[in-house]
Amino acid sequence: MTNVEGDQVNASRRQITTRCQDTDGIHPGFDQLLASATTNSKLGHFNDAMNDANSAIKLNPRGFKGYVVASEVYLMQGKADLAADVLAQCLRNMSPYDPHYQTLVSFKEAAEIQNSKGIDFTKLLPVEIVSNIFVRAGGIESLVVLLMVSKAWRMLVLELPDLWRTCTAPLKLDEDAKICDALTVVAGKHVKSFNLRSHPSVICLRYLDHMERGTFSRLSSLSVEDGVTSLVSGGRLSEILRQLKSTLKELDISFSNGREEMLYVTDILALCPGLTALKYAAAQGTVESSTDRLEPAQPHNLAKLRITSSGNNHTISDSGLRLVLRRCPLLRLINLNRSSLDFLAAIEETCPHIEYITMQHSLTPEMFDIKFAKDPAGGIIALNLMGGTDILDSLIPFLNRHKDTLQELEAPNAMIHNTIPLSHSSPIDPIRLPALQSIGCWISETDPGTERTLTNIIRHSPLLEEVWLANGAASEDTISALKDLDHLEILGLHYIDVVQNDGALYALLDKHIQLGHRSPLRHFSAIGRMTRHFFSKLSKVETLREIGLWEADISTDEIVLLQFVKNLEVLPYLESVTLSFNAARTCDEVLEIVGKINRKRR
Repeated sequence: MTNVEGDQVNASRRQITTRCQDTDGIHPGFDQLLASATTNSKLGHFNDAMNDANSAIKLNPRGFKGYVVASEVYLMQGKADLAADVLAQCLRNMSPYDPHYQTLVSFKEAAEIQNSKGIDFTKLLPVEIVSNIFVRAGGIESLVVLLMVSKAWRMLVLELPDLWRTCTAPLKLDEDAKICDALTVVAGKHVKSFNLRSHPSVICLRYLDHMERGTFSRLSSLSVEDGVTSLVSGGRLSEILRQLKSTLKELDISFSNGREEMLYVTDILALCPGLTALKYAAAQGTVESSTDRLEPAQPHNLAKLRITSSGNNHTISDSGLRLVLRRCPLLRLINLNRSSLDFLAAIEETCPHIEYITMQHSLTPEMFDIKFAKDPAGGIIALNLMGGTDILDSLIPFLNRHKDTLQELEAPNAMIHNTIPLSHSSPIDPIRLPALQSIGCWISETDPGTERTLTNIIRHSPLLEEVWLANGAASEDTISALKDLDHLEILGLHYIDVVQNDGALYALLDKHIQLGHRSPLRHFSAIGRMTRHFFSKLSKVETLREIGLWEADISTDEIVLLQFVKNLEVLPYLESVTLSFNAARTCDEVLEIVGKINRKRR
């Protein structure tokens, strides 16, 4: 269609639209509806305009006037495809001999041409790619906008469940309660993961209302912060969990208010029989009610359990924990923020399928986010402990019982409590852990048994890939044991006296230098004293990707340091360097080179 023809079509459209407003309709209110639709569209009130146009069409479905006004409203919104659709509907109701038929055909063709000029990528790309683009648009707040683009986009967005599987509340638009309700009705059919926050409280309570009414029919993961639990009673939370019991698999819930408003772990297990993962935090140390001790234990299928104290009191009732364990015989992972080791045997005895045990005062999220193998390993895979003065008597037999499955052993923070995590005063039989891949341990400076035990474990764990040692004067035997590891990828020596063991450490570095690109070593970090000869050798391990050196107390000058970073710059795989020196000024050129290396990762 040429520009002249387009101008003629527009002129004809304006004439017919004028006649729609000037000609009497078949109903007394017909003309008023057309006039109202035209006025509202000019004011930008398109929803009201469409309501008026649709009402006019209902009054006279075989006339053309209402359809023409509706198409004009769509065109003003840039929705040429919908304008063409409504005109096509009008033509189906008209006789080809109607004097206005050809004019309406030209209107429809003009709308189709206008629509073809716009490129809708949702129609050109595979639905999987479109879904990925929408997911990256910025969260559910953006989905509100996408729903308003066009009817086609609205239908597409509603049919892509991936977009609705994660919902964080409150949204940025939650000041409008109507938007909150409308969005929840749509999202509730798709959302599988919901993170409920407490502010603003009015909107939070609205979401709770929807949950209580069963709007979230597919919710499988729910996170509720402690501010939310302070807004509602335990009874109402119980009702919400009852509504979700058929779909809820993961629950993260915190309580900081009084005990009378709490739901205990045992309550949650009873309310959610399908739950597989539970993160529970409470200010009190009790995880079970007094009546739980009188009732027979009901087995539950829970696989992951994390119990922490959200208040200043880090003590959790021992009897309560034992009761919870009896309720969960199928547990495969447990996280507790406590350091007592007398509970280790109870876990092993009560939960025969347990694979991951973490008992730390400070728990990180990754300690919980484990992907299980299909079938239980038949033993412990990972053990992460705070430590204790009597740990060896309990731990050594434990390690021997799980030697064929144990892959990760850590006791990194024991020094905080002045405990001895791996100490023994008399000779012991070799501890063979053939499956061990990662070990992190504090070395006692006061008891040589700690270092001997650790060296023993390293020498008899040929698959070790990751080793972190801290806080002690490791002997040459320990460093030599590290040298003999053929799969060592990550090595951290934190507060280990590198200078005292420079010979063994140099031999370790020489081995990886000689291996060249075949060396497995990828990450090296150290805290404490270092020598310039150490820097020279470290900079020649060509497979290193990450280097971290902190509190390096060296008596050297800027020239040595500058030469070190220049050598690092030519390492082919190095992506990250962190340097912190106590006794050397860091010149601008050093900082520039380090920054250049770190930019490789980006």
